[in-house]
Amino acid sequence: MPASPNDRGPTGSPDHGWAAALIGAGLAALVLAGGIRASSLPGNHDPGPKLFPILMGSLLVLGGLLEMIPRRRRARSRNETAANPDTSGPTANENDPEAVGVSPEKPPSLLWFLAALLALLLLLPLVGFFPSAGLFSLGVMRRWQTSWRTAAVATGLLLAAVYALFVVVFRVPLPPGRLF
Repeated sequence: MPASPNDRGPTGSPDHGWAAALIGAGLAALVLAGGIRASSLPGNHDPGPKLFPILMGSLLVLGGLLEMIPRRRRARSRNETAANPDTSGPTANENDPEAVGVSPEKPPSLLWFLAALLALLLLLPLVGFFPSAGLFSLGVMRRWQTSWRTAAVATGLLLAAVYALFVVVFRVPLPPGRLF
C-alpha cells in the first residue's frame, strides 16, 4: 500500500531532511576549519582564518537543531491528537496550517530577495553600513511576516552584534556613507 501524504516519518515532519542538511554542512565546516594551519597576526586584533568557518559551522549546527525542535513538538501534538480524538468540540483540520501552528505565509521569493540585496548594495555607499543593513534586515523580516516590534528588536541586536564584533573586537571600521 503506498504511503499517504500524512505519513511523514517518525517525527511527522517532511523538513527533517533540511535540518539534517544544515547540521551536516555545519559539521563539515567545523571539520574543515580544524584543518586550517595558518595563525593570526600577533597584536593585530586578528582572530585568524579559523574564526569565521568555526562561527558559521556552529551557527549551521545550531540552526539545524533549532529547525528540528518545533517540528518534533508539533508532530508529537499531532500524533497525540490523532491517538486521542476529542469529539466534544470542533476538530482541527490537519491541512489547515494555523491548526498545526505553521505560518501560512511563504518566505520571500528569490527574485524579491535579490532585489533587496541589490538595494542594500546601492544604499551602502550613500548612507553607510548601519542604515542600509538596518533597512535590509527590517525589510527581509517584515517580508517573512515578522511583527514590526520583533523585526526592530532583532535588527537592533544584529547591528549591535556587528558593531561589537567588527568595530570593538577587530577594530575594523565599517563603511560610512557619503550623505552622513
